[in-house]
Amino acid sequence: MPLGIDSVYLFGSSMDGGGHLLALLGLIALAALLTEDFACIGAGFLVADSRIGFLAATLACVLGIGVGNVLLYWVARYLGYPWLKRAPLKWVVSSRQIDRATAWFERKGPAVVFLTRFLPGTRVAAYTTAGLLRLDFWRFFLFFSVAVALWVPFLVGTSAYLGDRVLEHFALFQRYTLPIVVGLLAFLWLTMKLVRSALQSRGTQ
Repeated sequence: MPLGIDSVYLFGSSMDGGGHLLALLGLIALAALLTEDFACIGAGFLVADSRIGFLAATLACVLGIGVGNVLLYWVARYLGYPWLKRAPLKWVVSSRQIDRATAWFERKGPAVVFLTRFLPGTRVAAYTTAGLLRLDFWRFFLFFSVAVALWVPFLVGTSAYLGDRVLEHFALFQRYTLPIVVGLLAFLWLTMKLVRSALQSRGTQ
């Protein structure tokens, strides 16, 4: 891969055949819509093989991921939200609980949308919840876009650099990151509860 930033590095040697390049970009975007991270890894392999440039591969992945997740948000917002008000869901989740969850997500939702981009396996739940609880779309889109702009180039570039080895590292990342984060959050929550209890006990003495 050339070190200088030139047209071949950005768009790849396939730029001589515009139809071939567009077809390849379309396939990458479609794969990213369906598989996200694995599409980015595959795009990185194509970059390493000089089949396509880094910028073109990254933009195709961003397009596919963006379309897929924005559609997920709107489907949840317009098709999923009304079901919360109907049986049998309304028997399980009360209007008060929905209002409390909506208020919490309005405050914390943007951070959740941002952070889950870096935690494979959590995104569908987070983005569906954002739609269900009607988080403001432009807030959702802003934090989602920033996270994608950081994650996708990193994953495509790392895959292009490491080649097949990235699959092994990514599998370990998928396997251990979420349990570690959940365990850390549980530990912090328990610590805060203990500190609060200790302070309250001291205040009553």
